[in-house]
Amino acid sequence: MHVSPNLIPTTNYPLSPPFAGILESEDVPPGKQHATPRFLVSLLATAIYLSIPSVASQALSLVLKTVGPTTVLQYLDFACGKSLCYSNPIPEEHQPAVGLENVAFILEDTDTPTATISIEGLKSQPSIDSDSSEPSTGDGDPPESSEVEADDHGPSYHYGAVSDKVGEACTCWLARWAVDMLEMEDQRLNVVESRLRAMSVSSIDKVKTISLSSASTATLANVPKSPVIWGRGGLSARWVATLISADTLFVTNERERYNFARSVVELRRRDGILGDEELIWTGLFEHGIHYSNMV
Repeated sequence: MHVSPNLIPTTNYPLSPPFAGILESEDVPPGKQHATPRFLVSLLATAIYLSIPSVASQALSLVLKTVGPTTVLQYLDFACGKSLCYSNPIPEEHQPAVGLENVAFILEDTDTPTATISIEGLKSQPSIDSDSSEPSTGDGDPPESSEVEADDHGPSYHYGAVSDKVGEACTCWLARWAVDMLEMEDQRLNVVESRLRAMSVSSIDKVKTISLSSASTATLANVPKSPVIWGRGGLSARWVATLISADTLFVTNERERYNFARSVVELRRRDGILGDEELIWTGLFEHGIHYSNMV
């Protein structure tokens, strides 16, 4: 298998090379399987299901090796038991694995509804809304806007110690790089808002209610890339509150924890205020911060 060097954090580039302005070659050597994050979690789940420990061990090793800004939420989804989604047309990473091109073929059938393929790659079920242009995740939400959170109603797949190991790695990474990733997200959003203002948007209030997902492609062109982790569409509000309250959050004191929490809440409110989230923020500020230790 070939893993893109752009996904591998190093000592010199702890957030992976692209976030230091260095872009490594994405060329896959002939005869090598392009091991994308989606491919790795699919391979890991299938190897566990088929009881192939050597393959599962290799896949797990590569998953842990590639935990980073662009993969952490996808791996956390896996650890929480969320299903992968099948999309049409088929992206490049859904093509047959190297050496297995002639084992099976996906048949095109426009009369059948879009199918959601489970992370095991062995089960499928019709989408809840077969007329939707977006694939379903099992709870009716498109994957682009779904938040990392265990689904209480849809299918859930837990692989014991392997899922726990991946979840622990992702949670530790989020706790360590929380402040850095928030700064990058906030910087990106500020650039987008300034460009929207430059496009003669009539009201500043209107600008602040425009989410990144609804901004035009032209507006986002050449904007520094930063994955959405703390903003809406990334971690769920419950995950955000839990991580901010954790003793392992990489902040020096309770004052810094409070400032970080306030910045996250302000970032989320740029996309509008939600009543359910506000209840969680109230609990966060009342119980998640030790104000007696703020000096």
